[in-house]
Parts: sequence; C-alpha cells; structure tokens
Amino acid sequence: MKRGEKINKQVDASATISITGWTSFEQFFDYLSAADLAVQLRTNSRGEVSGAVMHAMSYGLPTIVNANGSMGDIPDHAVYKLNDDFNTDDLVKALDTLSSNNALRSKFSKASSELIKQHHSPAQCAKQYFESTERFYNGKEFVIDNLPKKLLGIESKLEPIPFSDLARSLAQFKPNYQSQRLLVDISVLAQHDAKSGIQRVVRGVLKELLLNPPQGYRVEPIRLKNDSYYYAREYTSKFLECPENILLSEEIVDFYNTDTFLGLDLSFDTSTKLEFLKEISRNGTAVYFVLYDLLPVLMPEVFPDNIPDVYYNWLNTIAELDGII
Repeated sequence: MKRGEKINKQVDASATISITGWTSFEQFFDYLSAADLAVQLRTNSRGEVSGAVMHAMSYGLPTIVNANGSMGDIPDHAVYKLNDDFNTDDLVKALDTLSSNNALRSKFSKASSELIKQHHSPAQCAKQYFESTERFYNGKEFVIDNLPKKLLGIESKLEPIPFSDLARSLAQFKPNYQSQRLLVDISVLAQHDAKSGIQRVVRGVLKELLLNPPQGYRVEPIRLKNDSYYYAREYTSKFLECPENILLSEEIVDFYNTDTFLGLDLSFDTSTKLEFLKEISRNGTAVYFVLYDLLPVLMPEVFPDNIPDVYYNWLNTIAELDGII
C-alpha cells in the first residue's frame, strides 16, 4: 500500500481527523477562528514567507513550526519552534505540551498577536516599503552616476561590456526631479527648410510651442541624425535668433516615461525607426504624430511615382503608435 493511501485509510478510520483539501478564504478564516492551535511544517523551502503562519499568528493562535527557511527567523518567544530536521516524537511532545498547558498557549497567543501588530500588519509593511524606497531613491550612495565607479570595484571574469551598451542602460534611469518634456521632432526642417506649406506650418507651431509652452512642460526640439535622435539645439538657437556665441551641444536624447514625443515634421525617415519608437512607447513615452493630409493616398496619380508608396509606409508606421493629430 502506498504511503498516501495508508494515510487516507487511517484518516477515514478516525473520528477526530479530517483533510479538507483546498478551502476558500472564508472557510480558512472560520477554521482560524475556531482552532485552539496551529501547526505549519516545511521542508525544501525556497525562502518564501509562510502566509499560513502569519494568518495563524494574527488570529492569536499558538503555532508550532519547524525552523525551515524564513520560519526559522520568527522569534522563539512568538511560536513553539522545532528543529528543522525534527522527528515525530518532537512533534508529539510539542502537541502534548501545548494542549495541556493553558498558560503556555496564552503566552504564545499574546506574543504572536503582538509581533504581527508591530511588524507584519499591512499598514506597517506598507510604511516600511515606503521608507525603504524613499531612502534608496534619495540616498547619495544610490545615485545612478556612481554606478560605473561601483561596477569598476567588482572583480569579475565576465566579458567586458561595450561602453555604449552601459551608457544606454544607465540612460534608462530617470533623473531626479525630471520635468515633463514635449520632444518635438523637426528632423526635416532642421536639415533643410524647403519653404513648403507643411514646413511653414511646422515653423509656426514650433515657434508658438517654444514661446508659450504647455503648462508644466519643457519644449525640446529634436532631430533624427546618424540613426539616433539628438536635441536640435543649433537649429533652435538660430530659429529663436539667439546670439551666435551661445554654443549648445546636440546630445543624444534619452526618453523617459514622463515625456511626450510629437512628430511635428513630415519625416519619411520615421519609418526606419518604428521599432525604436514602439520601444520608447512601451517604456512610457507617449508617441504622437501630426497628419497634415491624405492626398498622396487618396490621389496618388497627381504625385511622383515613389511618393504614394513612401507616404503609405509612413502612414502605416505612425498608425502603430500612440496617436495621430
């Protein structure tokens, strides 16, 4: 006879033992309310906390555990703790001791309830998470700029990581106090102003955004260059007629989840950046494009041969992102 079958046969023959199987939360809490003591035994734990033990202790039940995994960390005064590799006689002794000693049961009941109240209540746990998160976020030792220096101090046999990959990963950490930004793509205009109707609109909207930015936003014109988006600061300085001796570097743009990308210019090169734009969208950047007209799709015969297909590909690209204006 298999061990499980033998246990079932013994349980069936007993008038005082029952195996409930999986129960609902309501029934589980009913058992906790009616019980005199609880037993939770484990082996091969992966370190997770026992919810059953926490619930039993929160109900003030004297609880027997073995010192396996995280249960070994529970203070001895709050539970009746067996060795991790206990035997049957140890368990029988614990059950006999608690069932026959009202004062000891009362002691464990009060201690377990107090421990839960002080260290494991939802409000207390939430407060500890909050304090730890804020301490981590604000602590100088955790500033992301210190990470490369910290990494250099680690002896490692791993293959060297290209600096470009490291820089790209570090850039995904949002700076402290990063304001909301409206990143306006003017890739074509920044390269060449053809004085077309669309570019006249782009210049007009860009000027209005720069002089009267939306409340709470910082407007930053950007451009696609060398397969990456850069701040279009040289063009913007000239556009705003700033003094020529003011030199602003055109750095690569790092996108964050508080940013909004606005494709203001009609740039067919956008089609080559679809996967990148979808990636920053997944990471929280809102990606929108301005659609000026549908004539190349509705009346392809009046455009040069290649324009309708290029326009159609661009239209399909922007349709996969967050929105079209």
